[in-house]
Amino acid sequence: MAKTFLKPGEVSSRKSFPEPNSSRLLGIGENAYDYESTIAASLLTRNTSLPIHNYKEALLYAVKEYRTVVVVGETGSGKTTQIPIYLLKAGWTNGGKAIVCTQPRRIATTTVAARVAEDLDGSKGTLGQVVGFAVRFDNCWDSERTKILYATDGALLRMMLTDPLLLKFQVVMLDEVHERTIATDILCGLLKKIQRLRSDLRVIVSSATVDAEKFRDFFETNDSEDSSYNTAVILSVEGRSFPVDIYYTTYPVQDYIQAAYETTLEIHKKEQDGDILIFVPSSEQVDRLVERFQSNELQICNLRKDRKSLYCVPLYSGLPYKEQLAAFQPAPVNERKVVVSTNIAETSVTIQGIDFVIDTGFCRIRVYSPETGMDFLCIQSISRASADQRAGRAGRNRPGKCYRLYTEDSYWNLLVEHSIPEMCRTNLATAILQLKAIGVENVMNFPFVDAPSAKSVATAFEVLYAIDAVTEDGVLSEFPGMVMADLPMEPFFARTLIAAKDFECIREIITIIAMLQVEQVHGDSVFKYSSSREHKSFESARKPFCVAEGDLLTLINIYDAFEASGHSMRWCGHHGIVPNLMKKARLLRRSIALSLSNVMYGLYGASALSHADELLSQKNPDPSSIIKAILKGFFMNSAVVQPDGSYLTLVGKKSVTIHPSSVLANRLPKYIAYCESIHLKRTYVRNITVIEPQWLIQVAPHVFEKRKSRIEEKWKNLISE
Repeated sequence: MAKTFLKPGEVSSRKSFPEPNSSRLLGIGENAYDYESTIAASLLTRNTSLPIHNYKEALLYAVKEYRTVVVVGETGSGKTTQIPIYLLKAGWTNGGKAIVCTQPRRIATTTVAARVAEDLDGSKGTLGQVVGFAVRFDNCWDSERTKILYATDGALLRMMLTDPLLLKFQVVMLDEVHERTIATDILCGLLKKIQRLRSDLRVIVSSATVDAEKFRDFFETNDSEDSSYNTAVILSVEGRSFPVDIYYTTYPVQDYIQAAYETTLEIHKKEQDGDILIFVPSSEQVDRLVERFQSNELQICNLRKDRKSLYCVPLYSGLPYKEQLAAFQPAPVNERKVVVSTNIAETSVTIQGIDFVIDTGFCRIRVYSPETGMDFLCIQSISRASADQRAGRAGRNRPGKCYRLYTEDSYWNLLVEHSIPEMCRTNLATAILQLKAIGVENVMNFPFVDAPSAKSVATAFEVLYAIDAVTEDGVLSEFPGMVMADLPMEPFFARTLIAAKDFECIREIITIIAMLQVEQVHGDSVFKYSSSREHKSFESARKPFCVAEGDLLTLINIYDAFEASGHSMRWCGHHGIVPNLMKKARLLRRSIALSLSNVMYGLYGASALSHADELLSQKNPDPSSIIKAILKGFFMNSAVVQPDGSYLTLVGKKSVTIHPSSVLANRLPKYIAYCESIHLKRTYVRNITVIEPQWLIQVAPHVFEKRKSRIEEKWKNLISE
């Protein structure tokens, strides 16, 4: 093996993980809240074997006696699937209300909902009835019949726009809070405020690794003489993990993808049977590593006398559902399963049969710079808590091994203890818009678990003012601010969609947003393109659809051609396009049009469906109208070309470069606007359109008129050339 690892015992490597926080642990005593279990007999053994089963009486007692219960238990302990069932059977929905459990990711939301529906009656066909789910642009639940709802944290936050006190729900369970997403942190603050108005509301905060005392203290209230207001408690659920031996490299790794590949081959050659889980930062790297294993299948078979091969499968949030399932199915006979995953496999899902974990030590996150006003997708080191979670995946069924592709000194001295909350590192425009829409007047006084910096809040208000969401006084505008808050998308896309009505290009803007959304979730282009293939094949497949105006109008051409083909999968294959992504884009267009009909036109039911179809049939062939609508939301992401071929952003004065995947990469137009930036070795911009400088003054005079005196002459000279 190319990389040398320190063996356990040679240094003080950790073979097991700290026990869950046990302070204020609730025991099972005389006052335990009793209930009768009615789980189907065929599923009883599976569910009673979960660690959470031993704590069900303590849990129900805690929920009855305390307003907030912080549950700490490892992934796989059963808390996500079983706690809502326990509460349902204990009668917490008898008053006509429901239980809602939030998840940070769509994949966990939908798969867990299907699992719980099966647990209740042995059939997934009931999904959407007693058990349902709600994610952005997709709802499968009934307000009257659904008793257990799994929802993304963002979906629950949007529900609060129409139900600010969450009167539909008796119990709110915030799961996987250790991920500290913006939506989860906002929900914590809102639920704390709601509990002061609703003494009947119960909150469960659940996580595998979290500062339990911090959340308990956050939810405890001390503003009343009534001691019953101090109603937060910690319940620790012991896991069933086996010991995990940790191996570190003896020196820093230069290429962690290469090291992961080599380490996998060494494990396959020398170690006993058992599946392997590899953590890499991005979906692109997942696909690249999977492809490498598949292309070297013969070499891998020759590593062992029994010629056992590797069954390598990817796992990330944007993967089609059927392909995601492969990661959870046993490997074929005489094959060892290798799951290559992003950090989604840390805690959101449990994969059975994993005995070996390879941890690259990196993840990809979004970071916002208030100084430049730019979002960056960055690959950075994980936290020690994440490293421990990754290693723990190897100890679910029997003793396992974790190979960390970094030194032990790096683990203790370079990795932070916990990941930085999303609230403290990303653009707050969406969060503040939602808070204002819910009715939070003074954002700085809002009870955040970890308060963002005043600079970040001020910058977010400046951005919201620039796109007309708030007034100069920071008050939410009735139009378009409230409409933007109601639309289930980021404010910049919402502003573009609203502007599309004035520029008469709603169909085209909906198509662009849908295509960008599916590419963002998937993490890759709609074309079957891998970075390990020749770039020419990608260019050749895309060339028939490319237009001089840039990437965004190219996406319209791709979708229109797909539609003209009758949504043919054969056509997709002929043009090298991923058919599943085009299917998703088609469904998403309808969902966006329906949301627009609901929010802007006040239409519901059959009228909304008919209106949505009408919106999607009104074509506008004028490129300038489409680009102006785009600029309404993204004018702050405008840039001018520099002599060296880079670009300088007009807002923030940041140097950026067109991403090589853009259709404009070799053209270098004078002025561009972009939808996304990504920071690798340099800052790249993607999803670009060519603009005219005078359009900026036309769509955003309140921003660019102030600069007009300084740059008008320069623009005139450029335009006249």
